[in-house]
Amino acid sequence: MAGFRAGTSLHAQLAPRWSVSSGLWLEWKSAGNVDYGSLTKLTHDTVKVPLLVHYQRTDKRLTPYFSAGLLLEKLMYFQHSNPKPSENIVLIDLAIEPQLKYLVGAGARYRFNEHLAGIIQPTFVFGARASEQTYQLSLQTQLVCRF
Repeated sequence: MAGFRAGTSLHAQLAPRWSVSSGLWLEWKSAGNVDYGSLTKLTHDTVKVPLLVHYQRTDKRLTPYFSAGLLLEKLMYFQHSNPKPSENIVLIDLAIEPQLKYLVGAGARYRFNEHLAGIIQPTFVFGARASEQTYQLSLQTQLVCRF
């Protein structure tokens, strides 16, 4: 399944190397599947609210950067489509309960100057419900502006 996530976050510095952040992320995913002899496309849009704690190892220009926290996820839109017009099905289900997931990430932070830094880190998201467990591995990139 391929996808894209974009969003905005606010960071608050707690100590010289510790910070917290929260924000709003929007995620789009799609996948193709062969179903009953024809190709179907599954797409869904999700809203995510992260609450994360961050730690940077040093105050140097390039430093290891770690994140961990919670992610509240709400599926907003789900679509199942088929190229055959008679078999096109669209499902919109806003009644699905939000799910709480766990996020961990480890990467690097590069400080361009005192106001601008870039962060890149692979992240792993884990969620569990009574009937299923979900895993997601992604590469998160951030541009941090400090005022």
